[in-house]
Amino acid sequence: MSYLSQLKTKIRTKQAQIGVIGIGYVGSAIAQATAHAGYKTVGYDINPHRVEEFNTANIQNLSASLEPGRLSDSDVIAI
Repeated sequence: MSYLSQLKTKIRTKQAQIGVIGIGYVGSAIAQATAHAGYKTVGYDINPHRVEEFNTANIQNLSASLEPGRLSDSDVIAI
């Protein structure tokens, strides 16, 4: 099975992990929408306050980090 076929299957079955770079006004909306849709979502930002807000919101499937390495397991990355 090709990588593209595997990715399509992961997306269809909600097994894909989504990474979002920058969780400001637009990135926040993208991260929350993908998490609410059932995808494990990791947001990355350099703003510690923003990361803390995300992590204390207790939104299922959503976490945020100051460490860009947390995005390495993502199947799809939104910039």
